[in-house]
Amino acid sequence: MTKKIKIVLDLLDYWKPKLSLGDWEITVKRVGDDHEENLLAQCLPSFNYREATLTVFPAFYKETPREQKSTILHELLHIILDPYNEIFRDMREGKIVTRKNEININEQTTSWLEKIIMNL
Repeated sequence: MTKKIKIVLDLLDYWKPKLSLGDWEITVKRVGDDHEENLLAQCLPSFNYREATLTVFPAFYKETPREQKSTILHELLHIILDPYNEIFRDMREGKIVTRKNEININEQTTSWLEKIIMNL
């Protein structure tokens, strides 16, 4: 394991329990120097499977440890909010989003945030 990957894995170990993401399988992917300079990281969750891919770009490693910590937190929060993306995708595709769908996703996200805050 490289030192750079260890930085990311240590940050995942720090944030996952705090965000109640312990049951999520998060794969870390590191890319080369041929990517956009300003992009630090990107998280692509698969909510139904409790899996996500966290891609870390070279610019991430040029940041301070505090900014790295904040970046990983930001990316992991995309997991929690991903159900809203599903609603937006459905709406863009012209699918009907029912009030029941909205309430279910809102309750799911609210309960998740409640769990996080209660563990602080």
